[in-house]
Amino acid sequence: MMSDRKILINGVAGFIGCVLIRYPSPVMDRKVIYLNANAYMDSLAFLAEVMQDLRCQFVYSDIRNREIRECLFRGHRPNAVMHLAAEFHVDRLGYDHSQMFACAQPCLPV
Repeated sequence: MMSDRKILINGVAGFIGCVLIRYPSPVMDRKVIYLNANAYMDSLAFLAEVMQDLRCQFVYSDIRNREIRECLFRGHRPNAVMHLAAEFHVDRLGYDHSQMFACAQPCLPV
């Protein structure tokens, strides 16, 4: 049954994440685990109203934290993961691709 499915969305308090959860979609009939770790958290007020939905759970953590990641995957067993997290105005990323790989590498083995 589709409503038994769970999705973990990383980076939900950022620009892309906030836009995504404003619009109804087939994803939103499922349990949703929102994960976010940015420093500015501009969207916490907006997320407060979204979190009133009992199907939603917000976790303030970094997906690169292996212990938290393993706990989330063991406890919730999401069927899908959307990775929307990105640093705002990271100009050096275009010049030093190792930064991108270093960020993504800890997220690969789950």
